[in-house]
Amino acid sequence: MKKLLLAFTCIASLGLSACNRQIGWGSYSFHHVHIQMFGMDEPVHLEITSWKEDDGGIELKTKNHGTILLGDGTYMMYDVDDCPICGAVIYK
Repeated sequence: MKKLLLAFTCIASLGLSACNRQIGWGSYSFHHVHIQMFGMDEPVHLEITSWKEDDGGIELKTKNHGTILLGDGTYMMYDVDDCPICGAVIYK
């Protein structure tokens, strides 16, 4: 009986523990990025061809500017035509 209770407790603990990853295959599709770093007066909006997540940010391959590395907190990626923060923008 104790072994069954211990096994149930272990399974429940693992099932209820929080993790910072999405379970499953998943798919994130972003085609635009809003970039604004400290000291910038106006944000930059770029079109993305591909991106890769890193430990401290992302690596973007953009349509017109090549590869860009951005740290966490300096960007917001989205998949609609208008920027959620700025509205209608011109992509560089």
